Amino acid sequence: MKTRRIGLFGMLTVLLACGAGRLEAAGRLAVSVTVNDAVYQCSFTAYVSAANPGAIGGKAPGSIYTTGNCGLAADVPAGLYDVKVVHTPAWDQPEKWSKGVKVVDGATQNVTLAFELGNMNLTFGCTPCTAHVNKAGGGAELTSQCGSGIRQLSIGTYDVRFQLGAQLETWKRGIDITKGATRAVKPF
Repeated sequence: MKTRRIGLFGMLTVLLACGAGRLEAAGRLAVSVTVNDAVYQCSFTAYVSAANPGAIGGKAPGSIYTTGNCGLAADVPAGLYDVKVVHTPAWDQPEKWSKGVKVVDGATQNVTLAFELGNMNLTFGCTPCTAHVNKAGGGAELTSQCGSGIRQLSIGTYDVRFQLGAQLETWKRGIDITKGATRAVKPF
C-alpha cells in the first residue's frame, strides 16, 4: 500500500469538507456591576435574546447561552443577548437586565448594571415577633424574625406587618428605604 503526503492546502481542504471550518464569529461580553456606586464582584447569565433572528451556537432564543463572572470578559459568538444579574446577598434578591446586547465579531461589548440598596433593621426589644415586609404597591412578601439584624433591600417604600404572638399584629406603612442608609423599624 502506498501512502501519499498531502500538504497544508490539502489538509485544509479535508477539514473544510468535514465541517471543521464552520465556526461562528466570536466577540466578547464584559459585564460590570455596581452596588451603591461601588464595584461589586458577582456572576451573570447571558441568554440568547428573543430579538435574535435565530439560534446562536445551537441555542434557541430565550435559552441560556453562558454564565460568567463580572469583571471577566466571556467569549461568545456574535449575536444579540439578554444579560441578567441577580444580587443574591440582598434580602429581596433584586435582578437587573440589559436586553438586546449586540456582540459583534472581534469586539468586546461592555454592559454595566447598577443596584441601589438601603437597609432595614427590624427591632422589638426581646419580645419574639415576626415581621412581614412588602414593597408598597405589591411584590413578594419577605418574612423575618424581629431582631435578626440588618437586612439589605432595594430602595423604595415598604409596608411592614409585625406579628406579636397569635393575636396581636401592628402595621408600619410607608417606610422609605434610601440608598446606603439604614432605617430602624419598630412595631410601636
